Amino acid sequence: MQGDLVAVGILSGNRNFEGRVHPNTRANYLASPLLVVAYAIAGTVNIDLDKEPLVNAMRVAAQLQFG
Repeated sequence: MQGDLVAVGILSGNRNFEGRVHPNTRANYLASPLLVVAYAIAGTVNIDLDKEPLVNAMRVAAQLQFG
C-alpha cells in the first residue's frame, strides 16, 4: 500500500489469500475467468459491469454479455 492506494488481486483460482499474489496485496477476490479479464480491462474493481461499459486505452467501449 502506498498512500491511499490499496493493491487488489482478482484470481480465478483458489489461491486468493493475502500475500500470495504479492506482499503488497491487501484485498483478494475470487471470480470467474470472464470477470477477471473484465476487471483487468477496466483497471478497477469499482465498476458495475451490468451497467457500465468497459473502455480501453483508445476509448473504445465494449459491453459484456453474461449468460
